[in-house]
Amino acid sequence: MRFSPLDPAPRQYTAEVSLIRRSARGPASAPAQTSPEAIEDWLFDGAMRENDMLTLFESLAWRLVAAGLPVDRLTLHVGTLHPQIRGFAWFWSGVDGFCDEVKVGEGVPRTEAYRLSPLRRVIDHGETFRADPRDPDLAARFPVLADLAAQGFSEYAALPLGGDDYYNVLTVATTSARGLAAELEELRRLRKIFALHV
Repeated sequence: MRFSPLDPAPRQYTAEVSLIRRSARGPASAPAQTSPEAIEDWLFDGAMRENDMLTLFESLAWRLVAAGLPVDRLTLHVGTLHPQIRGFAWFWSGVDGFCDEVKVGEGVPRTEAYRLSPLRRVIDHGETFRADPRDPDLAARFPVLADLAAQGFSEYAALPLGGDDYYNVLTVATTSARGLAAELEELRRLRKIFALHV
């Protein structure tokens, strides 16, 4: 039996990226209220029993929201050694409530979308990238920032998950007027623990 591909609407993916699965459990995938400390405890306990990255990542995103962190968009990018697959990614947005799992084709590094992406700086050099998408100079250099600015985002950060493996990246973005500055250290700490699951 053949299945039709999933409809990515309301999202758009490039030709080299294909939607595998989508979850829309929403806030029910996390406690109604929590704290960064409780998220840390969960990462060392309950999350260890989760064997599905889509479910785990969606739960992490909603827990960050439930803890009052100004997270409106969260993505995870993981590389593979497969000759035909560059990697996989998970993309959560508080705007539409979806969490997608996508397959990233081997040809992505040769695309203009990748060459003009902040992810390249993290994957290729292990750099942390932070920017205000509303900065016209940066938006001109990085099209994803122009897209985020059009959606009302005020800050974007792409963080390596640690170690010498630059294939794995976590990105976070907010629409909060004050950006992520006050919470970035908290997010960095939780990112290091979450990296153990990845």
